[in-house]
Formats: sequence, structure tokens, C-alpha cells
Amino acid sequence: MNKLKGHESAGFWIRFLATWVDFVIIYAALKLLFYSLLYSSTYIYFPFEFSFFVMGIIYSILAVSLKGQTIGKYLLQIRVYSKDDTKLPFIKSVLRESILKILSGVVLFLGFFWIGFSKNKMGWHDYLCQSKVVQYGNKKRFWRLLTLSSFLIFAATYLWNFSSVIIDAKKISLSPASVKLPFMERDASTLTDVSLLKYSVFVDWLDKNAQTPEDYTIQIGATHQITLLGEQHENGDNLLFFNKIIEPLYFKSGVRVIAMEVIPASMNKKVDVLVNGKHYDTNLAMEIARSQCWKIWGYKEYWDVLEAVWKLNQTLPIGAQPMRVVGIDNEWLMPNISLLGLSEDSKGKSLYKFCCN
Repeated sequence: MNKLKGHESAGFWIRFLATWVDFVIIYAALKLLFYSLLYSSTYIYFPFEFSFFVMGIIYSILAVSLKGQTIGKYLLQIRVYSKDDTKLPFIKSVLRESILKILSGVVLFLGFFWIGFSKNKMGWHDYLCQSKVVQYGNKKRFWRLLTLSSFLIFAATYLWNFSSVIIDAKKISLSPASVKLPFMERDASTLTDVSLLKYSVFVDWLDKNAQTPEDYTIQIGATHQITLLGEQHENGDNLLFFNKIIEPLYFKSGVRVIAMEVIPASMNKKVDVLVNGKHYDTNLAMEIARSQCWKIWGYKEYWDVLEAVWKLNQTLPIGAQPMRVVGIDNEWLMPNISLLGLSEDSKGKSLYKFCCN
């Protein structure tokens, strides 16, 4: 007798909720691992999103091949079978939970949405590996309600935060109607090209006082206790410029400390070891580079600063105060800006060279 006779196929929403449970379990496990490494001061590169993707595939393959169901499917009482009602073979489990599910999701998740439109309630991955998902046993409303409630709370919270960001951004935006500066309504035909003027106080001043960007920065460093150097993101020239003037800043401006937002303060002891070592430790430099908090600052020009300071310190006479580099950022993980495609570097348009291969 066919033990699956009378069992109905699992639809889109019950399978979606089971997947949501599995996502929560994998996320919680990875977060536990991440914070264990963080609080144990084990500074290793931890690609959270990539680890989530790989662990999800491995978890699904093992669960489906061994039991025919993940924890989420178990709680919601659904199981994967072959089309002939037998256990899904291991090879098909591997293909279904990896390549075929990626194929189902690569086109706007259409392969998964197909479950809701298919007469047999099968996704693309089900068709391609001849599998099906069925419901069995008494439907446990508790787990369904708990799973659905947790997802709705998460979705509502995400939408609320997203809407709040947009609302706050609109509050601080400046309207041309509320801000009127003299040059905004100036008639362009009344303007004069300064370069065409033969006699001008402004031109005379420039002729007498003009400086190169390098000389100007060195002068500012010599006459101020703190000098802030900003940068235009996605432009490596800013870092190339700074690396070029590190030595003059030491000898001509008297600068002894360089603070960098890109380095977390927790790495300062290791930075001191690096810039004062007898040899430049590229492995230590890589460790420091990979500890940075945004995970999109892994560009060679930032970390060339450390090597430039090390080279400077090697030339100093015995007893001279070395140049220091200190990190001023906190420990936090913020790679999602890049992954959402909101920055130029995430679109492959950065002018920097990657150092963290």
C-alpha cells in the first residue's frame, strides 16, 4: 500500500514558512559563532553573508538526504520525496538543495513562486530532480501560528525602519524654495571669467600666495594641533596624495600621530607592532585590514599608509619619536550597504586596488 496515498502536496506558503524557520536557525547559529570569535579577541575574517549562504546549502543537503526534511519542515510537518514516493537519493538531494534551488531563485525567485501556480505545487527544482513535498500527520496550528507571527513581526519591523529612514531623510532635505542664496538666482550673462581679467585683487593674491596641495597641507599641519583630511569615496587619488606627504608631515609639520577611521581601536596594539617592526609583516597588515568594520574598505591604498609609516620609522635616528597610526572606529559589522548595491564600489566602479585577495 502506498503510504503517501491521501497526503496532499505542500503549497507555497507552508514551504515558505518552513524555509523561514530554517533561516532563523542558521542566522542564530552564525551570530553565536561570530560573537564568540569577537569576544574571544580572535581577529579573523568572517564573511557573514557568504557563510550564511554556504551553511544554508550544506544544512539543507544533509537534512533532506538523511531525513527528507529540515527542522523547519519537521515542525510544519512536510517532507521531501521522490516523485515515485520513495526517499530522495543523495545525489538528487545535493542537486536540489544547491544548483537547482539557485536556478529557481536566479530569475526573481520565479522558480519558487511557481509552486503557487503549479497544479502539482512543484517548483522548478522539483521538476528538474523529480521531487515533491507533501504534508503529513495532523496539522499543528501552534507551530504555524508561531512561525507566521515571527515572520510578520520581522517584516513589519523591517518596513517600519525602512520607512523611518525615508521619512527622516525627507525632513532634513533642503528645498530651493526655503533656501535662497545670492548665486542661485544670478544671471549667468553678467558673470566675468576671472582668467580674462588683467588687474584683479583676487588674481594678484593668487599669484603671490598660491601653493601646491602638498605645500598647503604641510603648512596647515604645522600651524594646527589637529588637521582633518577628508576623502571622496571611490577615489584612490586621495589616499595616494596622503601617502606622498607622510614624510614631509613628520619632518616639516611635526606630525607624530595619524588617526584613521578605517581601523578599529581594538587593533591599535597590533598597528604599533606593525609600524615599528624590523621587517614589514604583510600577514599582520592583512589581519589589520580584514578587521575593518565596513568590510568595503579593503583597498590597497588605505593599507599603504601603514607601510609608508613603517618606511618612515625605519629612517629615523635612534631615540627619535616614531610616527604612530591609531584606529578610531568601534567594533561593528556593516557590510550590508555594499551588498544592497548602494555604493559605487559594490557596482565595480571603484578606482582603488583591492589588497585582500
